[in-house]
Amino acid sequence: MVNAIVKSVILFCFIVSCSIAKAQVLTKAELEGAMTRALMLGQNKKYDEALELLNVISRSTEKQQTEEEKNIYLYSQIVACTFSFKAEDYKNSYLLARNVMQSNIADSVKANLYFKYAYSGCMYACDFIDRDNSANLQKARTILEEILPFANEMLKKYIEPKIPMTWYFEGCAYMIGQEYDSALVCMEQALQEYRKIGQVKDEINTLCNIAEIYYCKYDMQKALAEYQSAQILAEETDDKAKLLSILIKLETLNSILGDTEEEGRLALLMDSLVSVTDDAKVKFEYNIYRGDQAKSQGNLKLAELWYRKNDEYVRQTGNMMTSDRFVHYLRLRDLYIAVGDYKQALNFADLCVEEEHKLIKPNDADYYMSYHAIAGVYKLMGNKDKCVEALDSMSLILKMQLDPLKAYSYYTTSAMCYSMFKEYDKALAYYKEVDSLLAAKYPETDGNRIRLLPLIGGMEHKLGHYDESERLYTLYAERIKGLYGENNIEYINALNYQANAEAFAGHLDEACRDYIQSVAILKAELKNKLPYLTTAERDGFWSEISGMLINMAPFAIKADRNQTEFTQSCYDALILSKAFLLESDRSAFDVIKNSGNEKALETFSLIAAMRSRVKELEKDFEANSDSITEMSAKIDMLSKKLVSTCRDYGDITEFMDIDYDAVKDKLGTNDILIDFTDFVSESQGRKYAAFVINKKQKYPLLKLLFSESNIDSLYLKEPDCFYEEPYASKIRQILWKPLSEYVVEGSTVYYVPSQLLFQISLESIPLEDGSLLGDHYNFIRLSSARELMRYQASLNISKTKPTAVLYGGLDYDMDTKEMVEDAKEYKLPMTFALRGNLVRGDSVLISLPGSLQEVEAVAEILEKNNFDVTPYTKTDGTAESFVSMSGCAPDLLLLATHGFYYTPEEALHNEYLKGYRDAMFLSGLVLSGGNVAWLGRELPKGSLGGILTANDISMLDLNGLEMVVLSACKSGQGKATSEGLYGLQRAFKKAGAQTIVMTLWNVDDNVARDFMIKFYEELVDKKNKWNKRTAFERAKNYIRKLYPEAFYWAPFVMLD
Repeated sequence: MVNAIVKSVILFCFIVSCSIAKAQVLTKAELEGAMTRALMLGQNKKYDEALELLNVISRSTEKQQTEEEKNIYLYSQIVACTFSFKAEDYKNSYLLARNVMQSNIADSVKANLYFKYAYSGCMYACDFIDRDNSANLQKARTILEEILPFANEMLKKYIEPKIPMTWYFEGCAYMIGQEYDSALVCMEQALQEYRKIGQVKDEINTLCNIAEIYYCKYDMQKALAEYQSAQILAEETDDKAKLLSILIKLETLNSILGDTEEEGRLALLMDSLVSVTDDAKVKFEYNIYRGDQAKSQGNLKLAELWYRKNDEYVRQTGNMMTSDRFVHYLRLRDLYIAVGDYKQALNFADLCVEEEHKLIKPNDADYYMSYHAIAGVYKLMGNKDKCVEALDSMSLILKMQLDPLKAYSYYTTSAMCYSMFKEYDKALAYYKEVDSLLAAKYPETDGNRIRLLPLIGGMEHKLGHYDESERLYTLYAERIKGLYGENNIEYINALNYQANAEAFAGHLDEACRDYIQSVAILKAELKNKLPYLTTAERDGFWSEISGMLINMAPFAIKADRNQTEFTQSCYDALILSKAFLLESDRSAFDVIKNSGNEKALETFSLIAAMRSRVKELEKDFEANSDSITEMSAKIDMLSKKLVSTCRDYGDITEFMDIDYDAVKDKLGTNDILIDFTDFVSESQGRKYAAFVINKKQKYPLLKLLFSESNIDSLYLKEPDCFYEEPYASKIRQILWKPLSEYVVEGSTVYYVPSQLLFQISLESIPLEDGSLLGDHYNFIRLSSARELMRYQASLNISKTKPTAVLYGGLDYDMDTKEMVEDAKEYKLPMTFALRGNLVRGDSVLISLPGSLQEVEAVAEILEKNNFDVTPYTKTDGTAESFVSMSGCAPDLLLLATHGFYYTPEEALHNEYLKGYRDAMFLSGLVLSGGNVAWLGRELPKGSLGGILTANDISMLDLNGLEMVVLSACKSGQGKATSEGLYGLQRAFKKAGAQTIVMTLWNVDDNVARDFMIKFYEELVDKKNKWNKRTAFERAKNYIRKLYPEAFYWAPFVMLD
């Protein structure tokens, strides 16, 4: 090192001696001394002092009037660059090196600076790589591109990835600012640069961002294409974690579009991916995703099964697991709250707090906010002391200097808890206190203050202050309209709250007016949104707003509006509520795709993307109101264009046009429609009423009938008791007598059951003279009044060679190998691709010998009448054979097999169904091989297992099925709701069946055989002309003569 300094000094002295005569500032001796001191200071690592001296030398020679001055100047710059580099002052080192590199000196001298130039430039550029500053990123990129040619191979590996990184980060900055065109340019540049250097992982991330940009630009097809490109690369690099996230994105986009077939294919890919990976984190993320998906669809049992798969994973120790444990416990806490298992919910709420406290320090307000869930669970459990204890822990946030919004959660949580314990004064005080806190900083038009109005109004109502409650709810409706506009669910709900408050305050005309307005806006909003809602979104939306429609009837009864304009609005709401979930589960994407209208599909994809984007923006409505308004206007314009160019698209919401006027117009002169409804009264329990409609009246008549307690008091042990004395006379008295004055003898009576009435066949109720009601009136049972619009007394059997599929005489025990081989014969819809083997059972399903005779006899009858009959018996009648009918349904379908329906309480004693609460999973049919699943044996891979739930059947496309005959036990049972009967009845209606023949309770095997044979004989009778009703009644009368007891003949019902 010393020799190098000595040589430098000698060289410097030589240069100075040649050019001192021209020096402007320093003398030769001064220059020589300065350089010597600078070099010695550098040797001692006193770089700052050395650089000051070198700066003096540079200024003295910077004019470079002679060749000698130039050499002196350049030498001082080279030494200064070296010292700056050693001092890690990379900015100065880079600038000095660049200055020298731009000068006219020998390439060999420049070559000695290449490394310092490239390295310093790279380090300096890194200071500008700021994700949020485009100008800095551009500056960094300029420097990196400038120095790259001078970097050695080692440095190039470090510099090259940073160039596309600057494009990537700049693109991200533009994405945050919603400048998507600029973002796309940057991301495409990043992609190109990453491809040049083979950075595949970063290429995948960039492709995903490009896909997201296209999604934000509402180009769904390009978004899908980019994600698919990313998917290919992730598969090639075996990056399972990234691949899973891409597949989830693809499934989400296809869900937004409604492409169910592609959703199923992607689900299979994910299932396969997770089954072969050893990456526990990937499995964890997948289980969370599927659990969330099941929960959003209301399948809480399945959600639990997915979430609990992560139990072992979260038992692992280590700080890295804390966040995952918290996510796991949080999911289970919320799930068990939804299920109503509060003991479990409390356990996981405690675990959430424990994990959260590992992540948050006590000086953070969120540390104490974590107690709100514990308070909430204790509130639901009715444990006031423990609830207050949790609130006390939560109240510690008040000791901190907080923004009022932080305190908002504490006060509102406390108020809700005290309200649950009926301490309304205390709850009201909490609500008013937090409003006062917010008022110090926020105006009356602030969203949080507006949302306090109905909470305060609700407490005033509970305290009997109806006028004040009305004032607050009216103010809330006004302000929420100002905040969100009229066509928004928040305003619709606010208007409904206002109507109820007005009614309690005695202002009934105003209440009815506002109720009608809220429902009208709601129907318009439903119609606009429906084609773009996923199944989970549709169910969630309906859950939120259905109460408004369902509660109109009791509102009308209480307001004494029994036959007015308001009553008509009530009935329109009832028709919609019984139709919405059943009729709305059609994929608009599939409908348009099948129409072959590519332009319409493109427009639909654009609207779907825009609506999805609006939904995201609505999470912060106040901040994004202008964008939401502008985008909503564009959506309306495009939707109108789509309706005009694609007839099939318009048909999707056509069912919503069926209202009171449409139904009334369909009735004959003496026809009558009785549409039953029910509601729960706080003081008198469930009560029943009926809308009575005929051709002549202007408005429907709403008639209050009876309380369910009237029937409960009869203590009916079996459902057939409805048709036996002394019970039958009492049923007539409370159910039929109030309606009989509106019905003309011999007229056609269409009726739609509700709740308990699903168990009763009106036509089978006996009169005092021994005749049946059905002998005096032509009863037609409907699933909904909208069925009147397409009702036909005769089956539409117009084909030259109609088709029929018959199931019966099934073997419920099958060898598992045989089940697998049989399954291979059928191509199943993608919706069945993921059916799991999470099944157990409790008892053997026995064979039904009468069902084989039934199928053989019916097959012979139909074949003689030119039917193409496909019988499935023994081991042929598998679930796969049934599912394969989707999309190619026969004209007639007969199912002579075991059916089942369990309540959630009954299911607790059946391992196969234990834990399920949804009636669509608690009811179904058993087909060939069903005992394998029912008895809890492991299902062979690739087999559906011989059991089809109502949910399974509802996912099939059985459009074109004129009639399905369910010669199965309990086929007419299910869970009664305001939207209809959930079970096999709903499943087949949802799948597309027009007419269903079913039984209300268990039927003797031989009786079922005799009934079905007689029914089909009457059906094909040429004199009958395929009149299904006539054939049905004749068969029923035939069985009544053979078996006079109601138990044998009364359970058979026909439903349209």
